[in-house]
Amino acid sequence: MSKTVLELVQAACYEIGHPAPTAMAASTDSAVLQLKHLLYAECRALRNQRVFPQQKKTYSISITSGRYRYQLPKDYYSALMGTQINTDTEDLLIGPVSDEDMAYYLYGPGGSTTEYIYRIFGSDSNPSSDESGQFHIHPIPSASGLPLYMEYVSSNLFKPKDWAASTSYTSGTDYVNVNGYNYRCITTGTSAASNPTSSTASDITDGTAHWAYYDSPYETILADSDLCIFDDDLVIAGLKWRIKQAKGLEYEDLNAGYARMLNMAKSRWTGPYVGSFTGKGARPRYRVPYGSWDI
Repeated sequence: MSKTVLELVQAACYEIGHPAPTAMAASTDSAVLQLKHLLYAECRALRNQRVFPQQKKTYSISITSGRYRYQLPKDYYSALMGTQINTDTEDLLIGPVSDEDMAYYLYGPGGSTTEYIYRIFGSDSNPSSDESGQFHIHPIPSASGLPLYMEYVSSNLFKPKDWAASTSYTSGTDYVNVNGYNYRCITTGTSAASNPTSSTASDITDGTAHWAYYDSPYETILADSDLCIFDDDLVIAGLKWRIKQAKGLEYEDLNAGYARMLNMAKSRWTGPYVGSFTGKGARPRYRVPYGSWDI
C-alpha cells in the first residue's frame, strides 16, 4: 500500500509499454476512464478472495429488548463465518441459517430455542430505520444491552492518504485517514501539530482545518493520492493482464503469472483447519447438543 492509485496504474502501464496517465481521478478521457475501471475490476476480484487481513473489520451490536432486526455496517460486504459471538455467554451464534429454518423458528414450533441463531436478510441497511435491518436474530431479546460481536469483510477497496501535520488541506477535495477512520475536509485550512482524536463527528477542528467523518464505502477513488488496500505487486500484476486483454492483445502468460502470485499471497494468510467438538477455540466447529453425549 505504499504506491498511490495513480502510481499503481502508471507502473502497470510502464511495464507493458502502454501509455500511462498523468492524472486519473478527475479525468474524463476515455482511455484513462478505461484504466480506472480496470483498476476497479482488479480490486473487486481481490476483495472477493476474502482472505486479506486489510479487508477485515470488527463490529458490535448492542441488543435492544424486543427487537430482532439490526443494521449491518455501511461498508459490509460479507460475513466472516464463525465470528458471530454472544459476548455475554461466550457462545457462538448459530448461522447463517436458511430462510426455511429461520421461518421455522420465527413463526413455527421452533420458537422456544434458547441459543441465538441468525440470518442476513433483506435490503434495508438504513441506519435511521429503528425497526429494520439485515441482521436477523432469534430468539427475540427480552433485555437490552447484550453485546453481539462479529467480524466481516469490508466493501472498501481504497482509502485516502494518511493525515499529515502542519499541512494545507482544501475543503471538498481533500480526504484523509486517521487511525483507520476516513475524513472529508469541510473547511480549508492547515492541520495542527498532532492528529485529531478519532471521532465520528460531523465537524472536527484540526488547526484551522475542519473535518467531517466520512462513513460511506470507499469503493471508488476520490483523489490520485488515494491508496489501494491490497498489495501493490498483486494490483500491478492484475492490471497488466487486464490492460492487455482489454486491448485484444496476448495476455495469457501474464494472467498465469498473476494466478501464481495470487495463490502465494493467499497462502500467507490461510492455514490448516483443526476440528473440535468443544465448539470453542478451533475450526471447523462441529455442532453437538448441550449436556452429555456419546459417539
